Amino acid sequence: MVSELMLWGIGRGRRSAHHWRVNRDNGYVTAEAAIVFPMVVFVGILALWILMAGLGQIRTVDAARTAARALARGEAQTEVLAAARAAAPQGAAIQIHRFSTPVGEMVQVVVRARVGSVGRLPFPTPEVASTAVARLEP
Repeated sequence: MVSELMLWGIGRGRRSAHHWRVNRDNGYVTAEAAIVFPMVVFVGILALWILMAGLGQIRTVDAARTAARALARGEAQTEVLAAARAAAPQGAAIQIHRFSTPVGEMVQVVVRARVGSVGRLPFPTPEVASTAVARLEP
């Protein structure tokens, strides 16, 4: 009976197999967290960057459509540019082109902007652009 107890590690002065296994695992959770936590932060920042790029694209679309509709109605170009700049991301470039087609006179508005980065992190600042075309009303 004593030899069986010694075989299972229950004898005097010996640690049980279960006790030794628990001690060997100490520190693994800390090491895993040290690896996983920066990855979670990076994925969160990347998601924020993608969201900012998407919102910048939506704002350029809104600015181009607003300007094209206003020009088609015959509003003054200075007022249209002011409205487009208010709708577009900060620092956006707005171009207006007028041209003729067999259908009639058309106006095309192109809005381009660089979307800001996330804080001071070294993420690239993508350029977003949108184009809207409208036929001038008679």
